Amino acid sequence: MNRNSTAVLTVSDHLDWLDTVQHETLLQAKLTRYLAFVERGEIAGTLPCSKGLSCLVFLASKSLRGISVIYRFANYGVSRH
Repeated sequence: MNRNSTAVLTVSDHLDWLDTVQHETLLQAKLTRYLAFVERGEIAGTLPCSKGLSCLVFLASKSLRGISVIYRFANYGVSRH
């Protein structure tokens, strides 16, 4: 959690981008799992102090290419607000 009472989950994008299509597919699947974890309320079971807080999913990536995945992810209605 941060000082603003927001639970922060960090998605690690540590793989190389040699196979762009496979990497984007894996990253999108990982982001979907993180969002589902929050939406199903599992975060409160794992981190009880997060109950009732807003949640931020942060992408830690070795490459700026991950930004394009996030952009498409959000623009196609997959992101949750």
